[in-house]
Amino acid sequence: MDMTFEDFFEVYKADVKPKLKENTWASKEYIVRDKLLPYFGKVKMIDVQARDIIKWQNMMRSLKDSAGNPYAVTYLKTIQSQLSCIFNHAVRFYDLPANPVRKAESQVEEMLFWTKEEYLQFIPTMANKPYSYMAFEMLYWCGIRLGELRALTPSDFDFENKIVSITKSYQKIKGRDVITKPKTKKSIRVVIMPEMVAQEMEDFINGLYGIEPDTRIFNISKSYLHHEMDRGVKESGVKRIRIHDLRHSDIVNIKYLGFGFYFDSRAHQYKAKPHTKSVAKFKKRMKELTCRSWGVSNSHKVEKLNQLIRGWVNYFKIGSMRTLCKELDSRIRFRLRMCIWKQWKTLQNRAKNLMKLGISKKFAWSIAYYGAHIARVCQGGAMNMAVTKGRLTQFGVVSMLDYYTERCVVC
Repeated sequence: MDMTFEDFFEVYKADVKPKLKENTWASKEYIVRDKLLPYFGKVKMIDVQARDIIKWQNMMRSLKDSAGNPYAVTYLKTIQSQLSCIFNHAVRFYDLPANPVRKAESQVEEMLFWTKEEYLQFIPTMANKPYSYMAFEMLYWCGIRLGELRALTPSDFDFENKIVSITKSYQKIKGRDVITKPKTKKSIRVVIMPEMVAQEMEDFINGLYGIEPDTRIFNISKSYLHHEMDRGVKESGVKRIRIHDLRHSDIVNIKYLGFGFYFDSRAHQYKAKPHTKSVAKFKKRMKELTCRSWGVSNSHKVEKLNQLIRGWVNYFKIGSMRTLCKELDSRIRFRLRMCIWKQWKTLQNRAKNLMKLGISKKFAWSIAYYGAHIARVCQGGAMNMAVTKGRLTQFGVVSMLDYYTERCVVC
Protein backbone atom coordinates (compact mmCIF):
# COMPACT_ATOMS: atom_id res chain seq x y z
CA MET A 1 0.00 0.00 0.00
CA ASP A 2 1.51 3.29 -1.14
CA MET A 3 -1.12 5.41 0.61
CA THR A 4 -0.08 7.58 3.51
CA PHE A 5 -1.82 7.04 6.83
CA GLU A 6 -3.62 10.37 6.38
CA ASP A 7 -4.98 9.40 2.94
CA PHE A 8 -6.00 5.93 4.08
CA PHE A 9 -7.94 7.41 7.00
CA GLU A 10 -10.21 9.14 4.48
CA VAL A 11 -10.82 5.74 2.82
CA TYR A 12 -11.45 4.20 6.25
CA LYS A 13 -13.86 7.05 7.05
CA ALA A 14 -15.87 6.44 3.88
CA ASP A 15 -16.08 2.69 4.66
CA VAL A 16 -16.81 2.80 8.39
CA LYS A 17 -18.59 6.05 9.28
CA PRO A 18 -22.00 5.05 7.80
CA LYS A 19 -22.07 1.95 10.04
CA LEU A 20 -21.46 3.76 13.35
CA LYS A 21 -23.54 5.93 15.64
CA GLU A 22 -22.82 9.65 15.41
CA ASN A 23 -21.26 9.91 18.87
CA THR A 24 -19.12 6.79 18.31
CA TRP A 25 -17.66 8.19 15.11
CA ALA A 26 -17.13 11.63 16.70
CA SER A 27 -15.04 10.07 19.49
CA LYS A 28 -13.08 7.95 17.01
CA GLU A 29 -12.37 10.87 14.68
CA TYR A 30 -11.24 13.13 17.53
CA ILE A 31 -8.70 10.56 18.69
CA VAL A 32 -7.38 9.95 15.18
CA ARG A 33 -7.01 13.63 14.28
CA ASP A 34 -5.61 14.70 17.66
CA LYS A 35 -3.40 11.73 18.61
CA LEU A 36 -2.60 9.71 15.49
CA LEU A 37 -2.43 11.95 12.41
CA PRO A 38 0.21 14.32 13.87
CA TYR A 39 2.55 11.32 14.27
CA PHE A 40 1.65 8.90 11.44
CA GLY A 41 -0.14 11.22 8.97
CA LYS A 42 2.60 11.56 6.34
CA VAL A 43 3.99 8.03 6.74
CA LYS A 44 3.04 5.38 4.18
CA MET A 45 0.96 2.57 5.65
CA ILE A 46 3.36 -0.08 4.35
CA ASP A 47 6.32 1.64 6.05
CA VAL A 48 4.90 1.62 9.58
CA GLN A 49 6.75 -1.03 11.62
CA ALA A 50 6.33 -2.37 15.16
CA ARG A 51 9.33 -0.32 16.28
CA ASP A 52 7.51 2.85 15.12
CA ILE A 53 4.50 1.85 17.21
CA ILE A 54 6.71 1.38 20.27
CA LYS A 55 8.30 4.83 19.79
CA TRP A 56 4.82 6.34 19.47
CA GLN A 57 3.68 4.52 22.64
CA ASN A 58 6.64 5.91 24.58
CA MET A 59 5.88 9.41 23.29
CA MET A 60 2.24 9.06 24.37
CA ARG A 61 3.30 7.93 27.84
CA SER A 62 5.32 11.12 28.23
CA LEU A 63 2.37 13.42 27.47
CA LYS A 64 0.24 15.02 30.17
CA ASP A 65 -3.36 16.18 30.32
CA SER A 66 -4.58 19.71 31.07
CA ALA A 67 -4.18 19.09 34.80
CA GLY A 68 -0.54 18.08 34.38
CA ASN A 69 -1.16 14.37 35.00
CA PRO A 70 0.00 11.53 32.71
CA TYR A 71 -2.69 9.94 30.55
CA ALA A 72 -4.44 7.01 32.23
CA VAL A 73 -3.49 3.60 30.92
CA THR A 74 -7.12 2.96 29.95
CA TYR A 75 -7.07 6.11 27.79
CA LEU A 76 -3.79 5.07 26.16
CA LYS A 77 -5.34 1.68 25.45
CA THR A 78 -8.34 3.36 23.81
CA ILE A 79 -6.06 5.43 21.55
CA GLN A 80 -4.05 2.35 20.59
CA SER A 81 -7.25 0.42 19.84
CA GLN A 82 -8.26 3.08 17.30
CA LEU A 83 -4.86 2.81 15.62
CA SER A 84 -5.16 -0.97 15.50
CA CYS A 85 -8.68 -0.73 14.00
CA ILE A 86 -7.37 1.29 11.05
CA PHE A 87 -4.52 -1.15 10.37
CA ASN A 88 -6.88 -4.14 10.73
CA HIS A 89 -9.16 -2.58 8.14
CA ALA A 90 -6.20 -2.18 5.77
CA VAL A 91 -5.19 -5.83 6.32
CA ARG A 92 -8.69 -7.24 5.79
CA PHE A 93 -9.79 -5.21 2.78
CA TYR A 94 -6.78 -3.50 1.19
CA ASP A 95 -4.06 -6.19 1.24
CA LEU A 96 -1.75 -4.68 3.84
CA PRO A 97 0.51 -7.63 4.82
CA ALA A 98 0.26 -7.27 8.61
CA ASN A 99 -0.92 -5.07 11.46
CA PRO A 100 2.20 -3.63 13.17
CA VAL A 101 0.23 -2.68 16.30
CA ARG A 102 -0.27 -6.37 17.15
CA LYS A 103 3.49 -6.93 17.29
CA ALA A 104 4.05 -4.01 19.64
CA GLU A 105 3.52 -4.11 23.37
CA SER A 106 -0.11 -3.46 24.28
CA GLN A 107 -1.34 -1.14 27.01
CA VAL A 108 -3.29 -3.03 29.65
CA GLU A 109 -4.72 -2.15 33.01
CA GLU A 110 -6.64 -4.28 35.47
CA MET A 111 -10.28 -3.25 35.72
CA LEU A 112 -11.13 -1.74 39.11
CA PHE A 113 -14.47 -2.23 40.82
CA TRP A 114 -16.05 -1.73 44.21
CA THR A 115 -17.12 -4.55 46.45
CA LYS A 116 -20.45 -4.18 48.22
CA GLU A 117 -18.64 -3.09 51.41
CA GLU A 118 -16.74 -0.36 49.54
CA TYR A 119 -19.89 0.91 47.86
CA LEU A 120 -21.79 1.03 51.17
CA GLN A 121 -18.88 3.02 52.59
CA PHE A 122 -19.08 5.48 49.67
CA ILE A 123 -22.83 6.07 49.19
CA PRO A 124 -23.56 7.89 52.54
CA THR A 125 -21.42 10.79 51.26
CA MET A 126 -24.10 11.38 48.57
CA ALA A 127 -27.04 11.44 51.02
CA ASN A 128 -27.34 15.25 51.05
CA LYS A 129 -27.70 15.41 47.22
CA PRO A 130 -30.70 13.37 46.01
CA TYR A 131 -29.79 13.48 42.30
CA SER A 132 -26.26 12.23 42.98
CA TYR A 133 -27.50 9.61 45.44
CA MET A 134 -30.06 8.10 43.07
CA ALA A 135 -27.69 8.26 40.09
CA PHE A 136 -25.07 6.18 41.90
CA GLU A 137 -27.72 3.80 43.27
CA MET A 138 -28.97 3.07 39.74
CA LEU A 139 -25.47 2.78 38.27
CA TYR A 140 -24.25 0.35 40.91
CA TRP A 141 -27.26 -1.84 41.70
CA CYS A 142 -28.74 -2.01 38.17
CA GLY A 143 -25.51 -2.19 36.18
CA ILE A 144 -26.51 0.41 33.60
CA ARG A 145 -24.24 2.70 31.60
CA LEU A 146 -23.99 6.45 32.17
CA GLY A 147 -25.67 7.28 28.85
CA GLU A 148 -28.50 4.87 29.67
CA LEU A 149 -28.95 6.50 33.08
CA ARG A 150 -29.16 10.00 31.59
CA ALA A 151 -31.82 8.85 29.09
CA LEU A 152 -34.19 7.39 31.72
CA THR A 153 -37.72 8.78 31.92
CA PRO A 154 -40.55 7.94 34.38
CA SER A 155 -42.25 5.84 31.68
CA ASP A 156 -39.27 3.44 31.68
CA PHE A 157 -40.07 2.27 35.22
CA ASP A 158 -42.56 -0.38 36.30
CA PHE A 159 -42.51 -0.11 40.09
CA GLU A 160 -45.19 -2.76 40.56
CA ASN A 161 -42.85 -5.39 39.07
CA LYS A 162 -39.69 -3.54 40.17
CA ILE A 163 -38.19 -3.38 36.68
CA VAL A 164 -36.68 -0.66 34.47
CA SER A 165 -36.57 -0.87 30.66
CA ILE A 166 -33.29 0.15 29.01
CA THR A 167 -34.14 1.14 25.43
CA LYS A 168 -32.14 4.32 24.76
CA SER A 169 -28.99 6.26 25.54
CA TYR A 170 -28.38 10.00 25.90
CA GLN A 171 -25.36 11.81 24.45
CA LYS A 172 -24.31 15.44 24.20
CA ILE A 173 -22.74 15.92 20.75
CA LYS A 174 -21.44 19.35 19.72
CA GLY A 175 -23.92 21.02 22.06
CA ARG A 176 -26.88 18.99 20.80
CA ASP A 177 -28.98 16.58 22.88
CA VAL A 178 -28.95 13.26 21.04
CA ILE A 179 -30.99 10.18 22.01
CA THR A 180 -29.75 6.96 20.42
CA LYS A 181 -30.21 3.24 20.89
CA PRO A 182 -28.01 1.61 23.55
CA LYS A 183 -24.49 0.48 22.70
CA THR A 184 -25.39 -2.98 21.31
CA LYS A 185 -28.53 -4.95 20.45
CA LYS A 186 -28.15 -6.96 23.66
CA SER A 187 -28.04 -3.68 25.62
CA ILE A 188 -31.77 -3.26 24.98
CA ARG A 189 -32.99 -5.07 28.06
CA VAL A 190 -35.19 -5.15 31.13
CA VAL A 191 -33.36 -4.84 34.46
CA ILE A 192 -34.75 -5.95 37.81
CA MET A 193 -34.21 -3.38 40.55
CA PRO A 194 -33.54 -4.44 44.14
CA GLU A 195 -36.64 -3.74 46.25
CA MET A 196 -34.85 -1.02 48.23
CA VAL A 197 -33.69 0.78 45.05
CA ALA A 198 -37.14 0.50 43.44
CA GLN A 199 -38.77 2.12 46.48
CA GLU A 200 -36.13 4.87 46.62
CA MET A 201 -36.52 5.58 42.90
CA GLU A 202 -40.33 5.71 43.12
CA ASP A 203 -40.17 8.18 46.04
CA PHE A 204 -37.57 10.25 44.17
CA ILE A 205 -39.69 10.54 40.99
CA ASN A 206 -42.83 11.36 43.01
CA GLY A 207 -40.90 14.20 44.62
CA LEU A 208 -40.00 15.82 41.28
CA TYR A 209 -42.40 18.71 40.66
CA GLY A 210 -44.27 18.68 37.33
CA ILE A 211 -42.23 15.92 35.68
CA GLU A 212 -43.85 14.37 32.59
CA PRO A 213 -43.70 10.62 31.71
CA ASP A 214 -41.29 11.31 28.82
CA THR A 215 -39.09 13.89 30.57
CA ARG A 216 -35.51 12.88 31.31
CA ILE A 217 -35.02 12.34 35.04
CA PHE A 218 -31.26 12.77 35.33
CA ASN A 219 -30.57 16.05 33.57
CA ILE A 220 -26.98 16.06 34.81
CA SER A 221 -23.63 16.14 33.03
CA LYS A 222 -20.78 13.65 33.01
CA SER A 223 -18.48 16.18 34.64
CA TYR A 224 -20.98 16.65 37.48
CA LEU A 225 -20.92 12.93 38.31
CA HIS A 226 -17.13 12.81 38.03
CA HIS A 227 -16.92 15.72 40.47
CA GLU A 228 -19.32 13.96 42.84
CA MET A 229 -17.30 10.75 42.57
CA ASP A 230 -14.12 12.65 43.48
CA ARG A 231 -15.86 14.26 46.44
CA GLY A 232 -17.29 10.97 47.70
CA VAL A 233 -14.00 9.12 47.34
CA LYS A 234 -12.17 11.81 49.27
CA GLU A 235 -14.70 11.79 52.11
CA SER A 236 -15.14 8.00 52.35
CA GLY A 237 -11.55 6.90 51.73
CA VAL A 238 -12.40 4.21 49.15
CA LYS A 239 -10.32 3.84 45.97
CA ARG A 240 -11.20 5.88 42.89
CA ILE A 241 -12.73 3.93 40.02
CA ARG A 242 -14.22 5.00 36.69
CA ILE A 243 -17.94 5.83 36.55
CA HIS A 244 -18.30 3.10 33.92
CA ASP A 245 -16.81 0.49 36.27
CA LEU A 246 -19.68 0.93 38.72
CA ARG A 247 -21.71 -1.42 36.51
CA HIS A 248 -19.30 -4.26 37.23
CA SER A 249 -20.66 -5.30 40.60
CA ASP A 250 -18.96 -7.83 42.85
CA ILE A 251 -20.82 -10.89 41.56
CA VAL A 252 -19.64 -10.72 37.95
CA ASN A 253 -15.99 -10.70 39.03
CA ILE A 254 -16.18 -13.86 41.15
CA LYS A 255 -14.32 -16.94 39.94
CA TYR A 256 -15.34 -20.13 41.75
CA LEU A 257 -14.03 -23.55 40.69
CA GLY A 258 -13.51 -22.24 37.16
CA PHE A 259 -17.01 -20.74 36.90
CA GLY A 260 -18.01 -17.11 36.48
CA PHE A 261 -21.49 -15.61 36.81
CA TYR A 262 -23.76 -13.33 34.80
CA PHE A 263 -27.24 -11.88 35.19
CA ASP A 264 -29.88 -13.40 32.90
CA SER A 265 -32.41 -10.59 32.40
CA ARG A 266 -34.99 -13.00 30.95
CA ALA A 267 -34.87 -15.46 33.84
CA HIS A 268 -34.30 -12.61 36.33
CA GLN A 269 -31.48 -14.43 38.12
CA TYR A 270 -27.72 -14.92 38.14
CA LYS A 271 -26.43 -17.97 36.27
CA ALA A 272 -23.13 -19.80 36.03
CA LYS A 273 -20.89 -19.90 32.97
CA PRO A 274 -17.23 -20.75 32.33
CA HIS A 275 -15.07 -17.93 33.66
CA THR A 276 -13.11 -15.92 31.10
CA LYS A 277 -9.85 -17.30 32.53
CA SER A 278 -11.16 -20.86 32.09
CA VAL A 279 -12.09 -20.09 28.49
CA ALA A 280 -8.66 -18.57 27.86
CA LYS A 281 -7.00 -21.70 29.27
CA PHE A 282 -9.11 -23.91 26.98
CA LYS A 283 -8.24 -21.79 23.94
CA LYS A 284 -4.54 -21.97 24.78
CA ARG A 285 -4.63 -25.77 25.05
CA MET A 286 -6.74 -26.06 21.90
CA LYS A 287 -4.18 -24.00 19.98
CA GLU A 288 -1.40 -26.28 21.21
CA LEU A 289 -3.29 -29.38 20.02
CA THR A 290 -4.04 -27.87 16.59
CA CYS A 291 -0.59 -26.39 16.03
CA ARG A 292 0.42 -26.82 12.37
CA SER A 293 4.07 -27.42 13.28
CA TRP A 294 3.31 -30.27 15.73
CA GLY A 295 4.83 -33.29 13.99
CA VAL A 296 2.04 -35.82 14.51
CA SER A 297 -0.77 -37.05 12.27
CA ASN A 298 -4.03 -35.13 12.06
CA SER A 299 -5.89 -38.17 13.40
CA HIS A 300 -3.74 -38.02 16.56
CA LYS A 301 -4.49 -34.30 16.91
CA VAL A 302 -8.21 -35.02 16.62
CA GLU A 303 -7.98 -37.79 19.23
CA LYS A 304 -6.31 -35.45 21.75
CA LEU A 305 -8.67 -32.60 20.86
CA ASN A 306 -11.73 -34.81 21.46
CA GLN A 307 -10.41 -35.71 24.91
CA LEU A 308 -10.09 -32.00 25.72
CA ILE A 309 -13.59 -31.19 24.42
CA ARG A 310 -15.32 -34.05 26.24
CA GLY A 311 -13.58 -33.33 29.54
CA TRP A 312 -14.20 -29.58 29.37
CA VAL A 313 -17.88 -29.86 28.40
CA ASN A 314 -18.60 -32.52 31.03
CA TYR A 315 -17.12 -30.25 33.72
CA PHE A 316 -18.90 -27.04 32.64
CA LYS A 317 -22.20 -28.61 31.50
CA ILE A 318 -24.04 -27.08 34.48
CA GLY A 319 -23.25 -23.62 33.05
CA SER A 320 -24.74 -21.66 30.17
CA MET A 321 -22.38 -21.76 27.20
CA ARG A 322 -24.31 -22.55 24.02
CA THR A 323 -23.06 -19.42 22.22
CA LEU A 324 -19.52 -20.01 23.49
CA CYS A 325 -19.55 -23.61 22.21
CA LYS A 326 -20.72 -22.41 18.80
CA GLU A 327 -17.86 -19.89 18.62
CA LEU A 328 -15.26 -22.42 19.79
CA ASP A 329 -16.56 -25.00 17.29
CA SER A 330 -16.00 -22.54 14.47
CA ARG A 331 -12.49 -21.78 15.72
CA ILE A 332 -11.59 -25.47 16.04
CA ARG A 333 -12.76 -26.23 12.49
CA PHE A 334 -10.76 -23.27 11.17
CA ARG A 335 -7.56 -24.49 12.83
CA LEU A 336 -8.07 -28.08 11.67
CA ARG A 337 -8.56 -26.87 8.10
CA MET A 338 -5.21 -25.07 8.38
CA CYS A 339 -3.58 -28.33 9.57
CA ILE A 340 -5.07 -30.19 6.59
CA TRP A 341 -3.99 -27.50 4.11
CA LYS A 342 -0.42 -27.61 5.40
CA GLN A 343 -0.40 -31.42 5.28
CA TRP A 344 -1.20 -31.30 1.56
CA LYS A 345 2.12 -29.42 1.11
CA THR A 346 2.55 -29.08 -2.65
CA LEU A 347 0.57 -27.05 -5.13
CA GLN A 348 -0.37 -30.18 -7.10
CA ASN A 349 -1.59 -32.05 -4.01
CA ARG A 350 -3.69 -29.11 -2.89
CA ALA A 351 -5.40 -28.76 -6.25
CA LYS A 352 -5.91 -32.52 -6.57
CA ASN A 353 -7.41 -32.89 -3.07
CA LEU A 354 -9.70 -29.89 -3.52
CA MET A 355 -11.02 -31.41 -6.76
CA LYS A 356 -11.57 -34.76 -4.99
CA LEU A 357 -13.69 -32.92 -2.44
CA GLY A 358 -15.93 -31.37 -5.08
CA ILE A 359 -14.23 -28.07 -5.97
CA SER A 360 -14.12 -27.19 -9.67
CA LYS A 361 -10.78 -27.56 -11.45
CA LYS A 362 -10.36 -23.85 -12.20
CA PHE A 363 -11.27 -22.78 -8.66
CA ALA A 364 -9.08 -25.49 -7.10
CA TRP A 365 -5.98 -24.43 -9.03
CA SER A 366 -6.56 -20.73 -8.29
CA ILE A 367 -6.78 -21.50 -4.56
CA ALA A 368 -3.77 -23.85 -4.65
CA TYR A 369 -1.54 -20.96 -5.72
CA TYR A 370 -2.19 -19.17 -2.42
CA GLY A 371 0.54 -21.37 -0.97
CA ALA A 372 1.71 -20.08 2.40
CA HIS A 373 -1.33 -17.81 2.98
CA ILE A 374 -2.87 -20.58 5.07
CA ALA A 375 -5.14 -18.54 7.32
CA ARG A 376 -6.55 -16.58 4.40
CA VAL A 377 -7.37 -19.77 2.47
CA CYS A 378 -9.03 -21.46 5.43
CA GLN A 379 -11.16 -18.51 6.61
CA GLY A 380 -13.74 -19.17 3.92
CA GLY A 381 -14.34 -20.11 0.32
CA ALA A 382 -12.97 -23.34 -1.14
CA MET A 383 -11.66 -24.92 2.08
CA ASN A 384 -14.98 -24.34 3.83
CA MET A 385 -16.83 -25.93 0.92
CA ALA A 386 -14.37 -28.82 0.69
CA VAL A 387 -13.66 -29.59 4.35
CA THR A 388 -17.17 -29.15 5.72
CA LYS A 389 -18.41 -29.71 9.25
CA GLY A 390 -19.92 -33.02 8.08
CA ARG A 391 -16.60 -34.25 6.67
CA LEU A 392 -14.76 -33.27 9.85
CA THR A 393 -17.40 -35.17 11.86
CA GLN A 394 -16.80 -38.23 9.65
CA PHE A 395 -13.09 -37.82 10.36
CA GLY A 396 -13.93 -38.11 14.09
CA VAL A 397 -14.05 -34.50 15.30
CA VAL A 398 -16.50 -34.03 18.18
CA SER A 399 -18.72 -30.94 17.86
CA MET A 400 -18.63 -28.98 21.14
CA LEU A 401 -22.11 -27.60 20.57
CA ASP A 402 -23.67 -30.99 19.84
CA TYR A 403 -21.85 -32.65 22.74
CA TYR A 404 -22.91 -29.85 25.13
CA THR A 405 -26.53 -29.92 23.91
CA GLU A 406 -26.76 -33.66 24.69
CA ARG A 407 -25.45 -33.20 28.22
CA CYS A 408 -26.52 -29.66 29.14
CA VAL A 409 -28.07 -29.47 32.61
CA VAL A 410 -29.63 -26.01 32.22
CA CYS A 411 -30.92 -26.26 28.62
